[in-house]
Amino acid sequence: MDSSVKPPRYPAVVSLVGMAAILVGLDLSFRASAVAGRLRRERIYLVKPAAFDASPQAADILVVGDSRVGADVDPAVVERDVLVELGRRVVAYNAGLPGAPPMAHLAWVRRALSRAPHPAVVVLSISPYMFSSRIARVASRESLTTMYRVVDLPAMARAGAPAEDMASVLFANAFEAVRQRPRLLELALDFGGYHEPVSPGVQGYEPNAEVDAATQEARAHGRAIGYRVEMWRPEAHFGSEQVGYFVESLRELQASGVRTVVMNSLSASQLELAYGPRSIYAEHVAFVRATAARFGATYFDAKASPAVRDEDFHDGDHLAGNGAERFTAWLTHEAIVGELGAPPADRDAACRTVFDFEAPGLPGWIITGDVAEEPTSAQGRRGQHAVYGYRGHAFFNSWGALADRSESDAMSPPFVLDGATVRVRVGGGARGSDTEDLGVALVVDGREVATAAGGDTETMRDVVWDTAALRGRTAAIHIRDHATGGWGHITVDDIAVCP
Repeated sequence: MDSSVKPPRYPAVVSLVGMAAILVGLDLSFRASAVAGRLRRERIYLVKPAAFDASPQAADILVVGDSRVGADVDPAVVERDVLVELGRRVVAYNAGLPGAPPMAHLAWVRRALSRAPHPAVVVLSISPYMFSSRIARVASRESLTTMYRVVDLPAMARAGAPAEDMASVLFANAFEAVRQRPRLLELALDFGGYHEPVSPGVQGYEPNAEVDAATQEARAHGRAIGYRVEMWRPEAHFGSEQVGYFVESLRELQASGVRTVVMNSLSASQLELAYGPRSIYAEHVAFVRATAARFGATYFDAKASPAVRDEDFHDGDHLAGNGAERFTAWLTHEAIVGELGAPPADRDAACRTVFDFEAPGLPGWIITGDVAEEPTSAQGRRGQHAVYGYRGHAFFNSWGALADRSESDAMSPPFVLDGATVRVRVGGGARGSDTEDLGVALVVDGREVATAAGGDTETMRDVVWDTAALRGRTAAIHIRDHATGGWGHITVDDIAVCP
């Protein structure tokens, strides 16, 4: 035996260091392997946060929730509406993930707050079963090993996460193979091959396809039956560990000065089957509303949005593309814009609003034609693109059941021209060769003295009529739509007499 070779002084320490070096080397090798890369591209819980982190600009407006918000909110529409109403360019991102509960919401909030600047507004969409004792655990747990980082452990502790969950986060961040373990086992034991890579969407959003009414109703009914299992007593009761993650998200957003909207997710009428007296729904809403108020967040009830109807849904609580466009514009107009600040004044404070189109049915107006029963809308109607630039909650809309082929005629009650100008917001079709009988007119003594139309755009703009020479006279507003070609409709809002 060679006496010059001495055994290590601390054999246990050397062994541990050697084992650690081997494990680290194996982990680094796996992270760099083609197998790990293929598996990462399969999982939306990995792909979407990675796309968010890689985006060159931090999100000004972040919408967080499950697949409902993922399908229902188009960031491009948010950006356009904010530009139209506030003149501000913003970046919006849809962070909706399938099955994502508040556990995943907190991971998104932490991720957003780790970037500079912080979002100006965060919308947290809370679906009605998220705090049920029977919430599915699979999707919830997926967010732990994919979205959470070691830096998030203190937030998890404050949220009341179990010790085993925190250990899962720690090991998944230390060893990539732990994060991919279910798929690795599937590949090794089932030989099923790789899945197709998933798409993070455009700014996190991918629209659903349109479906026919029968398909929508059947899908919605099936979803309602499924939700009853998660929401009906006595099997289900309100309250789960997800409550802690929701509260922690609100606490961190408040501490960071981020304006927060807590939104109750929307649904088609068929889902009322799951919200009956046996469900935990009322308790859920009461808790969410009270907790939002506790942390200075705005509660926004989108459950029965006037911007969409059953036929706009892909099923019972996921919108198809056209409905999502209009719902997003309504949500932005009604909730997000106000959180960013009041729109700049576009009129003299002394202007007197004559017709704001807020009262259903427009009392006092004489209305005939296809929209006589429902002359106003809170957003574009079925098949119509989103409408921008209106004031308040509703506007006159001549787009009816026959789309651009709908015809209507509306005459206002009389009013006095006690100012020098009349201003009217107008959008829709422009007068052209096939749309001569389309527009809004100021009528004095039975004669049209001024007219206007849209500019083949759903963005409403102010038109100003000089009425100084008519001061003191009595006038009326005539809205007519007898155009049946392309852009054969008109939108009108916020008619005022100004000094």
